Amino acid sequence: MSPPRGLRRNAGLPPRPAFRLFICLGIIGDIIMLTDSERFAFETRRHHAFASTGNAYDASQCDEVIKTGDTLIVLAEQVVAIAMTWPFAVTETCGKLHALSAPRPGESLADLARSLHVRAADFQHAADLARRLGFALDPHLVPLLGLAAN
Repeated sequence: MSPPRGLRRNAGLPPRPAFRLFICLGIIGDIIMLTDSERFAFETRRHHAFASTGNAYDASQCDEVIKTGDTLIVLAEQVVAIAMTWPFAVTETCGKLHALSAPRPGESLADLARSLHVRAADFQHAADLARRLGFALDPHLVPLLGLAAN
């Protein structure tokens, strides 16, 4: 198939193969070939970084690349959030994004995630990222994650 009008195929490089061989180096530098099971034994996560929470909110509403459950990061405001129709922060600071309300008595992380149409793993990943960046987590989320309050 030819590229669309106005674009041309890069004639200097051969076409890429339909598959790629994944290789990693072991602890002592030996080359280790990964099997299909090992190659797909991880979950891909999409992160989107923004200059402000306002930009993050706007992009989550109109950029089709951003999907529900993706992680939004705003370093300047120390915010990590989860994308959805109403993107919400998992950090104490939420900026122009939505904040979580207090969980209902007996509500679990899985219950909260289900009500927001995301996965509990999305919460765990975003919270882990926020903690690694040194950002304070939303105090409503801390007990649901099973973490000790700071």
